[in-house]
Amino acid sequence: MSNVAVLEHPDKTIVIVHLPPGQSFDAERVRRESFPLAIVIGIIDGETLPPWRFRNCWRRDGKTLCVDMPLARAQRIAEIRVERNTRLAELDGPWMRAMGQRLLAEADTIEAKRQALRDMPTTIAPALAACLTADALASFMPNWPAP
Repeated sequence: MSNVAVLEHPDKTIVIVHLPPGQSFDAERVRRESFPLAIVIGIIDGETLPPWRFRNCWRRDGKTLCVDMPLARAQRIAEIRVERNTRLAELDGPWMRAMGQRLLAEADTIEAKRQALRDMPTTIAPALAACLTADALASFMPNWPAP
């Protein structure tokens, strides 16, 4: 990867502009024309960028970029909620069928799984808090209830 120009918006979000290799580059002109409210932080080696998965969570730490872990945790829990909602939707039909057929023991079993899924964001919060790096957070997978 080549060098990149790093710009920061007033809301602290980061903009990365990939520089053309071997060509002159005017970061200030790019800022003026494309990101007028941003400030140019500098030019860095693209290999030193934090994990791309948490791109929207990058923040400036002096002259370097890092992943804002509270923001990354919020992003990861949002991703888990999407999966959780899909799993909840898959259980709706079987639960309604069991209730309609008055199979209450089966409906109760399904409802327990649904409740475990609803509780997932709260139950995984300590495990997410224990993830101290972006890589650990990216690899975190909750223990999903059996379908």
